[in-house]
Amino acid sequence: MTRPTDDTLLAFLEETLGDEESSQVRNQIASDPELATELEGAAKALEALRAMPTSAAPVTPASSTQNPGRGVSPWWIVAATLATLAVSIPVTLRLAGGETGDAESVPHQAVSLFGEQLYAPPSPSDEIRRSERLLATSPDDVELVLAAARAHTSALQFREAIDLYDRAIVLAPNDWRAYTFRGMRFASVREFTKAIPDLEQARKLAPLNYDISYYLGFVYFLNGRFDEAASEYLRCFEVASDPTARAVQSAEFRSCSEIADDVDWRVAITDWAVRALRRAGRDDEAFRLLDTITPGMRVESSLAYYHALLFYKGLETEKELLSLDEFARYSAETVGYAVANWYLIQGETARAVEILEDVAAHPRWSGFGRIAAEVDLARLRKQIP
Repeated sequence: MTRPTDDTLLAFLEETLGDEESSQVRNQIASDPELATELEGAAKALEALRAMPTSAAPVTPASSTQNPGRGVSPWWIVAATLATLAVSIPVTLRLAGGETGDAESVPHQAVSLFGEQLYAPPSPSDEIRRSERLLATSPDDVELVLAAARAHTSALQFREAIDLYDRAIVLAPNDWRAYTFRGMRFASVREFTKAIPDLEQARKLAPLNYDISYYLGFVYFLNGRFDEAASEYLRCFEVASDPTARAVQSAEFRSCSEIADDVDWRVAITDWAVRALRRAGRDDEAFRLLDTITPGMRVESSLAYYHALLFYKGLETEKELLSLDEFARYSAETVGYAVANWYLIQGETARAVEILEDVAAHPRWSGFGRIAAEVDLARLRKQIP
């Protein structure tokens, strides 16, 4: 197969090729280990250049682009120059494997608690491309940095998102958002202890924020700090009707007032609060909270949590929750963990473990249910405290 032209390689780097041409280039890279190695080296060099101050970035002489057996590569000179000038060429050369290439060439995002390497989908989204191009026009704009981080998060590229949140914190150290979402991304990549300081700092900066309370309670739960998890969830309930909480609610800031005003958000945090209360041995509080959940509530986006709560109340069965067909409106990973956790609390450990093992193998590796299932299994097997 003929080597792609220099112009084609540059266009591939800039992600301006059409889908068919991009696919052809990926296939050529996949079948040519030498070209793949060349591109990996270019990727590392580009990343190093991008990390340098513009004034310190070297001018790349033609002699440095010599590649034995291939001659001079003009595309590399152009790419290095553009990188030096901080023009956005998203470094997605891990796509060398593409959708048809070698998965081993793609860096994994995380490792499960049982050693499974966890990967993002191989192709970046249009949203990532757009956000990176915009960020290149104003690299110190914290809003653009956060937008790029959200784009990477949507594509399960959590490591890239964490790097961007690092950058946002340097630019805006008193902005609650970067701490909140970096904390959650640490949880996504199974670095649970790193998540807590970020979310606690976010709470100091925005104590009325629903997302912070929800995520902080979750990472306390993962770390086995069930009493703190329960108290954090209940703290958000306590301020839900506070006029100040309602006053700060906006499209950009989800306040704890949403517990009072939106049934979906109330149901979601209620489920995690009940789980944490039961694990903390605070059963009376858990059942009082369960009393607020009734059949016939108009729940839409939090159906998995709603059905879990009805299961706890004895109004639905395990079979009803776990026998999902292709038209189900929620994930087996979410309700599966709910059922397993309930059995664990009830002392039905053998059945709990059966379900936990299924949930911990679920392909939706970023889901809260799968993450929590891994933690519980590891704790039961005494792999973690």
